[in-house]
Amino acid sequence: LAGVDGGGYTVLIRLRVLCQNRGAHSSSAIRCRFFACAGSQSRKTRFKMKRLILVWALVAGGASGQNAYISNQGAHTVSVIDTSNNTVTATVNVGHYPSGVVVNPAGTRAYVVNSGDGTISVIDTNTNSVIDTVTVGSGPYGVAVNPAGTRAYVTNTADRTVSVINLASNLVTATVAVGSGPRGVAVNPAGTRAYVTNLNDDTVSVIDTSNNTVTATVNVGLSPLGVAVNPAGTQAYVVNSVGGLGLSLRAKTSKLDGPQTYVVNIGFAGNISVIDTSNNTVTATVTVGLSPNGVAVNPAGTRAYVTNSSDNTVSVIDTGNNTVEATVTVGHSPNGVAVNPAGTRAYVANLGNGTVSVIDTSNNAVTATITGFNEPTAFGFFISPVSIPAITPPLQITPLAPMTLSVVPNQSLQATGTATVVANQRGTWTATTSTPWLSLTQSIGAFPGVVAGTSNAAGLAAGIYTGSISVAGTALGGTQTISIP
Repeated sequence: LAGVDGGGYTVLIRLRVLCQNRGAHSSSAIRCRFFACAGSQSRKTRFKMKRLILVWALVAGGASGQNAYISNQGAHTVSVIDTSNNTVTATVNVGHYPSGVVVNPAGTRAYVVNSGDGTISVIDTNTNSVIDTVTVGSGPYGVAVNPAGTRAYVTNTADRTVSVINLASNLVTATVAVGSGPRGVAVNPAGTRAYVTNLNDDTVSVIDTSNNTVTATVNVGLSPLGVAVNPAGTQAYVVNSVGGLGLSLRAKTSKLDGPQTYVVNIGFAGNISVIDTSNNTVTATVTVGLSPNGVAVNPAGTRAYVTNSSDNTVSVIDTGNNTVEATVTVGHSPNGVAVNPAGTRAYVANLGNGTVSVIDTSNNAVTATITGFNEPTAFGFFISPVSIPAITPPLQITPLAPMTLSVVPNQSLQATGTATVVANQRGTWTATTSTPWLSLTQSIGAFPGVVAGTSNAAGLAAGIYTGSISVAGTALGGTQTISIP
């Protein structure tokens, strides 16, 4: 038999009893030359800087793409997948039993819920390192970030609350009382409402984010878990993990005659409650697979993907008519699911066999299976919404119209100049120089910014000198142009 225990964990029998759930930095030298000369009628120094354009070509280790952040409950880590080639590029140590994961809209931070120690690990997605840890309530599980990237909402299953985190300070600024056993959470595209599933009392709490109060409670199906809001903000899709007792029969062998071997999956046939967000009423109920868990809606709002943990499938729902149009076989005990921003792939974390299935949404076929995870959960929107190309040194520099510093005998020359750092990207830069006659007056900033320096030819013999400035940059995409006017 199969059921959900008091902690919300699925226990099922597949011929035997099986408990499935436990709940760039780069741098390159910039070559620059300065030209200065003494005026012919006076000792006044004239400093001229010809135009210099240098381009940082961000050399990626492969085609750029979004990263997926997969929480590993069994290893207390998060695996980072480069979705352009479906390889694991980093592993980040976080807290105990990580479950929910969300990436902020800018793609600069990933927030990981550590269910075992009541904290949130804040990951800098550029360095894949934990930069902060936020203490929340007891038994946290789900997490969502508002579209502005200013607030995170964390469900605390054990104490029936939602923690609201100010993401500028990483401090909890409010605690909202909701229903019993809050599990999943999603914020609408306007950022005005947060929807929280309450596992133990079969409801959804609707939070007004302007004042952090519950303004409505919606009755849904039994034991709701995952929740997602469509891009229009008009519908919320709630996963009800318990419906009626169900059974699925699948052939293990492909023989056309003779004895056949079958795998019998027994669980609770779940369903999806579709909530009209304009009046907070359930307008449709869609039957899916056995013991459903996670749900994600594609960017077009035309399909919803639901993981069915007891029969190892994903139900694909046509949201236009609220019917299941396809059922995709994935790994064992699928849990979290997310769709990439292009809507071309769905990523499914299979807790039971430590894999991630990649579904081609054009034909609902699994095109890749990524291995090497330890009880992957990834409950939430765990894919970066923006493209983050890898940065591999050295950066390619293309200088035009190089500058020289010309020292004239018997003249003490001093001059100042600036180099403007322009980029269609986010990030920070730091400039340094080891050239004795050049000092920097502005050596750190964010893109776009200005590198400013002063040259001093005092004490130098007559001649032409070439200096250099090294700029180290941390960037998240695009081509960066540095110009010296």
